[in-house]
Amino acid sequence: MRLGKAIAVCAAVVLGASACASAGVIPEDIIVIGLDEDSTGPGASYSTIAGKTVRMTVDLINQAGGINGKQVELVVENDESSPTKTPSIIRKLVDHGSSAVILATGSGSVLQAKSILQQSKIPAIAPVVLSDAFASAPDNDYSFMIPNSLKQYAQVYCGAFEKMGYKSLGILGDASASIDGIIKTLRPALEKCARV
Repeated sequence: MRLGKAIAVCAAVVLGASACASAGVIPEDIIVIGLDEDSTGPGASYSTIAGKTVRMTVDLINQAGGINGKQVELVVENDESSPTKTPSIIRKLVDHGSSAVILATGSGSVLQAKSILQQSKIPAIAPVVLSDAFASAPDNDYSFMIPNSLKQYAQVYCGAFEKMGYKSLGILGDASASIDGIIKTLRPALEKCARV
């Protein structure tokens, strides 16, 4: 539900910023939102869940009459969580008239989207990214994230370990690039508060 509310907020921002769309003529009764959804790459296991939520939310918004009477059109592309593909995918979404972009893709990919979003002045929300670098300077005027960052996860884990009296920790994870990246980011912070 948190993602659905964020999409509704994004849609409201889009209405106010609809003049920012750089595409050709978009009908006045349509608001275009782009979705970069990794549906076939390493982030697909979680990105497709976010994509389904986005689609359901857009359907609910449109069934309720849209936003100020304007229907939301969702344009979907797939960068396969490949940072080398992300810039061209974001440009395609912007060229199609997207007034905002939802980035349901890997952390490395969203980082490659930042400069294009900044240049295009198109806001983006990353509902599944855990790297706070996306919403941090530089070029973060149009970059927003929903989940807590990995730094905040580490702080919570360390506080819990301290309160419970745990002195050592084992880390289990699968061999995917996404989980490997999360563990590499969390491990140094966790090593400061527990023996890993």
